[in-house]
Amino acid sequence: MKAIKLGLLLSSCYLGNAMAASVPQQNIAQIFATGVFLNNSDAISFGLANFDPKTILQQHPDPDVASKSVELRNQLTVTNLPYTIQYTDKNNTFYDEIKFNLSYIAQNQDQDFPGTSIEDTNKDTIWGFYTAYNRNWVLGRGWQLSSGLGQYLMHYKNEHNYNSVESASYKDVLDGQYYNLSSNAFVLEPSIGLKYQQDQGWGYWTFNSNYQYFYGLSFGGAEAARSANPQGWEVTNSIKTYINLYENKYQLESLYIKTERVDIGGDVRPALGSDYYYEFGLGLLVKVNSFPSFIENVGIGLNMNVGSDLAGGSLVFYFNES
Repeated sequence: MKAIKLGLLLSSCYLGNAMAASVPQQNIAQIFATGVFLNNSDAISFGLANFDPKTILQQHPDPDVASKSVELRNQLTVTNLPYTIQYTDKNNTFYDEIKFNLSYIAQNQDQDFPGTSIEDTNKDTIWGFYTAYNRNWVLGRGWQLSSGLGQYLMHYKNEHNYNSVESASYKDVLDGQYYNLSSNAFVLEPSIGLKYQQDQGWGYWTFNSNYQYFYGLSFGGAEAARSANPQGWEVTNSIKTYINLYENKYQLESLYIKTERVDIGGDVRPALGSDYYYEFGLGLLVKVNSFPSFIENVGIGLNMNVGSDLAGGSLVFYFNES
């Protein structure tokens, strides 16, 4: 089962910013591409609380000077509720997975309008439903190869309030083009991955390499938002280590360490302001045999993002981290 991290995340691009793209269709394509990326909790961790690690190193940090990345992540709420059904063949040479995910993404922000002292208020929401079929081949000696095909059905809505006379004078031009509109999208996402696991006396470690590409089409809603084609890709390479701290027949406590690099391209890139970034994680995982079967483990830890407009730290809650 895919890990769940609930809470606040950041995005360097405003999902509904009229200046983010030169034409409405390009803007809508970037919005849905960002939605696809934020659905992928394997590529990015969602924090319960966000902080700028640079302020921790300062002896007398200025509370009035906030990190832009922390401000951005505190604007955005991302909730993913995934569920996975697994089937294993009788010879244990492969196993199939059917994945489901319901997601909700919301961003609230104040937007400056040139020549005014009053900011407009803007809210973007994306509801998403994701399904995927994956096959995983057990290659032996710790290696595993996987491939899959996923699909997204998403609904986007923008609500914008013009709070000044100056910005309201552009309402007839912007409404239905960039603001106060809705749209839907259908997106396909093929993927391929390679995993290696090495067991040790103190626990185990894994190496994962995954490639995902997505392409879709918007439909319905505002006429200006139709026939947009969100597309993009991401390559994730990670090493995860699980060190056993305490173990008995009832529970297992592990120290979890993650090092990850994510390369991205296409319409998702404006959300991060970079072609790649790194994530580092450290946490405590607890597995209890009395948990229901669909709960593999729970835990808490710290996550650090480096190299993008997402840069910063987060306190994260782990659920079925693998």
